[in-house]
Amino acid sequence: MEKHKIGLINSLNQSLEKNGIDKKIHQKIMESAELVKPSSTPKAMAEWCFNAMCKMDELLEDDIKRKVREDCACCLGGKQKKLCTEVNKKYMTSDERINAINETHSVFGHEIKVSGKGKYEVKFYEETLPEYKCVCSRFKLNGLNKKWSKTWCYCCAGHVKHHLETLLGKQLKVKVISSALSSIGKKNCHFELKEL
Repeated sequence: MEKHKIGLINSLNQSLEKNGIDKKIHQKIMESAELVKPSSTPKAMAEWCFNAMCKMDELLEDDIKRKVREDCACCLGGKQKKLCTEVNKKYMTSDERINAINETHSVFGHEIKVSGKGKYEVKFYEETLPEYKCVCSRFKLNGLNKKWSKTWCYCCAGHVKHHLETLLGKQLKVKVISSALSSIGKKNCHFELKEL
């Protein structure tokens, strides 16, 4: 498939290719992507993305589909990367680094918590909110009012993992516990990470 004009569809296509997904499976997941154009309605875009995630859930093993979506992560550079790099150089321990980055309120949504030795939690919002909004709402992804697969949310998980790895200088594995999108606004975007 040629480069798609919609970034999130193009990212998925490139990630499937990068991760060596079988050509037939790749084509099945990307089926009808060419019909989604910048002029398409937000609902049409959401419908395509929703269906692509359903196909990934059906056709790919958990570790593979998570890796594909993690590789779709956006906002990996800029101010967030700069802050994580600076804090990593300035402080020695993981606790010091996490405390310092939490004070900036600029990288991980609400905050990072140490939940055990080599284990961390990231939540995008305070727990007291009556409703949680998906950070992907600019794409109107929750406009379908369907329960989305957490597979979609591994894109945000990849974002969190990337910046926390930069901050701590350690490799991590990430798991999506809950998300605003998959719970239709009832639960926080909550990620658990652990050192490898």
